Amino acid sequence: MAVGFLMSRRHPRTDDGVFVQISPRFSRWLGCLALLALTLAGCARPIPAQWQAVPPLPAVPFEKAWPVLVSTVTDKYPIETSDPVAGYVRSGWIVLDTCWFGLLGGGRQPCLQARSEIRIVQKEPLQIQIRVNLLKKPPPIPPAYLSRDWISAGNHLKLEEELRAEFVRRLEAVRASAVHSPIPRPPSVVQPAQSITSPSNSPSKGGSPKDPSRPSLGSEDSLLIKGLKASKQAGHAGQGVWTLTGMIVNRTGRVATQASLMATFLDDAGGEILRDQQVFPLSQTAQESAFAWKVNAVPVAASKVKVRVIGATWAGK
Repeated sequence: MAVGFLMSRRHPRTDDGVFVQISPRFSRWLGCLALLALTLAGCARPIPAQWQAVPPLPAVPFEKAWPVLVSTVTDKYPIETSDPVAGYVRSGWIVLDTCWFGLLGGGRQPCLQARSEIRIVQKEPLQIQIRVNLLKKPPPIPPAYLSRDWISAGNHLKLEEELRAEFVRRLEAVRASAVHSPIPRPPSVVQPAQSITSPSNSPSKGGSPKDPSRPSLGSEDSLLIKGLKASKQAGHAGQGVWTLTGMIVNRTGRVATQASLMATFLDDAGGEILRDQQVFPLSQTAQESAFAWKVNAVPVAASKVKVRVIGATWAGK
């Protein structure tokens, strides 16, 4: 007896029960359907992210705008490349979401990630372009559950808009502070204190830097830096990783909760190569607070670094 096109014939009853044989035509149909599903699952085409122009920015000189752009990126992403000469910044990847790929597919794994890039189109007046590249990872293909490569999914428009808005906000603050620079600084901002040193494994050339074991300034109204030491290690693509350590000294008689430091990397001739900013907590019971600072993607041409205090937060403010 035949049942539709699923069963071609019915075998006689045996001790093991009734056997049903699938027709060859139905077997071919199932095979084609499975092949089509695998083909559709593996044919997702990558969508490359495109550079997006940023509307006119506040009128800020490139030398002041560059560290603002870099710090805006580093506040949300790990930095991978920062080149002020080429005018290019690229962050590392951050995971935005995870997906459940099944027990055979490895369980819950990252399936959505993004990284940001900035490039300077024109320095004066400042014009930049940004793009936030979005990557998606499709689920593994059964039955072997082989892992699949990440696929570019175009631009992450929301993250790009957040970066653009933050650029404008911070650069506008820099421009406004420059316009009102004759006004005395508020008590929460201190005069810069700085110290210069060369990395321990790279002797300086062209003269001796300041003795980093002494505070750089003696004013009682300033935070000081002493004992600045620097070491560097080889990185990737002609860049190094610097580690800066030292003490932030507070002899003002007031309690400061944190200090903002600026590190300026210089070449042998004293030319500026890179700037980086970082905020460090301060002890509220002791005059001296230790800091340790790792700076990635420093060009190999850097031979010494200058560190200064650019701001502080005072208790009760």
